[in-house]
Amino acid sequence: MRAIVTLLVVALVAGCASTPGGKIIKPRGPNIAEVLADLPELEVKPVPASKPTREDVMAAYSRVHGRLVEPEANHAIGKRLADLEMAVGEDLDIEGAPQPYDRAIARYEELLDAPEGVPLDQILYQLARAYDISARADDSLNMLNRLLTEYPESTYVPEARFRRAEMHFSAGRFQRAAQDYQFVVALEDETPYFKNARYMLGWSEFKQSNLEEGLTAFFAVVDDVLSTDEQPLPQTEQQLLDDSFRAVVLALQYLDGPATLADRMRALERPDWQMLAYEKLAADYYEKERYLDTVKTWQTFVEDNALHPKAPLAQERIVKTLIEADFPSEVLARKQEFVERFGIYSEFYEEHEDETRAEYTETLHAYLTDLARHFHGEAQALQEDEKPATDAYLTAAKWYEEFIQTYPQDEAVAERLFLLGEVYTEADESMRAVAAYQRVVRQHLDYPKANEAGYAAILGLQKALAEAPESEVEIVRHLEVDAQIEFALLFGDDPRAPAVQAAAAQSLFEMARFEEAVDVAENLLAVFADADPAIIRSTLLVVGHGRFELADFAAAEQAYQRLLASSLEEAQRSAVEERLLAAVYKQGELAEQEADVDGAVHHFMRIAALDATSELAVKGHFDAIAVVETSNDPVRAAALLESLRERYPEHELSSDAGLRLANIYEETGEWSLAARELSQLAETEVDPEMRRQS
Repeated sequence: MRAIVTLLVVALVAGCASTPGGKIIKPRGPNIAEVLADLPELEVKPVPASKPTREDVMAAYSRVHGRLVEPEANHAIGKRLADLEMAVGEDLDIEGAPQPYDRAIARYEELLDAPEGVPLDQILYQLARAYDISARADDSLNMLNRLLTEYPESTYVPEARFRRAEMHFSAGRFQRAAQDYQFVVALEDETPYFKNARYMLGWSEFKQSNLEEGLTAFFAVVDDVLSTDEQPLPQTEQQLLDDSFRAVVLALQYLDGPATLADRMRALERPDWQMLAYEKLAADYYEKERYLDTVKTWQTFVEDNALHPKAPLAQERIVKTLIEADFPSEVLARKQEFVERFGIYSEFYEEHEDETRAEYTETLHAYLTDLARHFHGEAQALQEDEKPATDAYLTAAKWYEEFIQTYPQDEAVAERLFLLGEVYTEADESMRAVAAYQRVVRQHLDYPKANEAGYAAILGLQKALAEAPESEVEIVRHLEVDAQIEFALLFGDDPRAPAVQAAAAQSLFEMARFEEAVDVAENLLAVFADADPAIIRSTLLVVGHGRFELADFAAAEQAYQRLLASSLEEAQRSAVEERLLAAVYKQGELAEQEADVDGAVHHFMRIAALDATSELAVKGHFDAIAVVETSNDPVRAAALLESLRERYPEHELSSDAGLRLANIYEETGEWSLAARELSQLAETEVDPEMRRQS
């Protein structure tokens, strides 16, 4: 053991024999050898392989302490003993021993009477710490004050200021605490007490009712904690963050709440974590059932951060809060505000990409649906009460339109288009209604009500036609016909298809689009052969008249013949018969123009077979004679003249038949027949000169 002590003392003295400036301290009094000679003899035993225990070391230091002639060396040994006593005290404290630090305190107190020039900052620091642990706050504070006064450049100053601030805070001396905390905060990352000091600085300011200054400190803590990329946060950091936010929320509620928060966030250039601050404030209001303040908090965020990616979420929370707090009258307006702020026509929507939009698209979808349904229902209720409903219908149309524009591929678009057509119809916006219905037909043919949309489009066009100014009538009528044809072609199974197609054919005819009219009409006859007889009759009439206008008189005749074979009213039958005779006569004219004598005669003469009493039958017979005469066939001409005179003896076209026959017979050398005709003329002719010549 003596060997161990000797080694320790030699090492200690070797380390303390010179001053910091390098001057050698000359020994005074007995030297080391003399001291050792006075120690009792000890039995020398082998040195154990293990290191000496703390107790061994303390015993060795204790035997040497105070016996060295160099004061600095004795002081150094005493400091080491005090530090070891402090460590022992910590162990005793853990074990629950009473007054565990008294021996350490006594040691440190002895060291305060140090040789001149020996720094005491570490002694003062340790003694302050020991006093503090021993609940001797005043003594601890005195040591800290002395340390800070006598050693302002000591490395212990940051911690000493922090410890003193803690004592001031605990004692309610908040202004002094704030000064010390501020000193530590100014050092920033140079001291590990920086974050805690800033946090406590906030509380110190709060305790003095300096809420604005306190907020500055707490927001600085929040910014520092959240500036790290470490996720999740360490438990201590998370606790610091949570406590700071609790303080922030408390202060804001004593100030102007969300307005103060917005001012602070602007001053901090709207940090990335600002929404979390609003969230904490709103959550606290909500927990206290201050629902309108909750709404105001989120509203402030939205208004102050209109283009922030999380602004839609904030607006959605406004709506949810109002619903949960049972403020139904406010909900609709907030949903409308949401759509106007973040919908497809908003600056926000244009500013952000699909990734951001995707975060609130479900909400936007739901709100657009709610708005359209609400105003549609409101309009219907007004209409039932016989109150003006046009504005409500148009408002519903606005939201239907925006839904369709926003979600063009959504499975609900077909229904929305159909409803859009309905509200425009009720609002007397016929052409807009037509456009909506026709989009259903052309883009969503598999929609169950597509046929209804097609028919509604036709009705809308009919209404628009009745209201259209003269300059637009032709355009609207064309659109109506196209819609009718489209309906008949696409929805052939619909019982209304034949009537619609028939109407289209009739309209085309009235518009002088004869070829199209005939095509549509003949298609109807082919596809809907079993249609209502009245529809068949009107269609045949279009075919007949259309073919007639197209100079296809044979086809016109066939259509008229089919018509006459059906059940017709007397007046209609008479008109059709006249058209039939005209069609046959026109066939004769065409044959004549083509120099088809036999064909012309055939058609002219068969008119009488259809109606021998008609004026056209007489004219046809007369024209047949002219055709034959022109072809230099006097014999046939004579026969036809004989027939004309026989059938229509009193008709004016037969009045010169005798003279014409006499001339033909003279030409062909049939003198007796010519004489007969002249003899009759001599007896019956009214004109005296003609009688004399005959």
